This record gives sequence, C-alpha cells and structure tokens, in this order.
Amino acid sequence: MFIHLRNLAEPMPLAATAPGDILLFAPDTKTIVHCGILTAPDRFIHALNAGAGGQVCLARFAPRWQERHVLTYRFIP
Repeated sequence: MFIHLRNLAEPMPLAATAPGDILLFAPDTKTIVHCGILTAPDRFIHALNAGAGGQVCLARFAPRWQERHVLTYRFIP
C-alpha cells in the first residue's frame, strides 16, 4: 500500500469501485503515473497533462482508462 494513503484509505477491488473512490493508473501496471476520483460508474474527475495547462475535467471511464487502471482506494470514514 502507498505510504501516503496508509492511514486515510484502504485498497478496494475493481468490482467494488464506487463514486468517491481514488483511481490510480499505470501504463505498465507497475508505475503509477495518474490518478482520478470516480464520480459515477462511468465517469471520473482528473487533471489533464501539464501541456494542457493542468485543467481538471470530467471524463468517461472508457476502456482506454480501464485498461490502465491498476488500483482503487476508498477513504476510510
């Protein structure tokens, strides 16, 4: 588990992903390079790359993103 999330969140299986969960993405399943927050089963909020000026957007959790999704964390109430 990531040390930054150890006391704040717990890992969740992909099948249990729910709105509010933190989604972590990796192009190679080893190196986390991006994250987002799920807002609906098919939508998430994330920041576009720095070249886009760091804009935050609502995106579709499309197959392209699902393939790179490697971990989900849920904040502990």
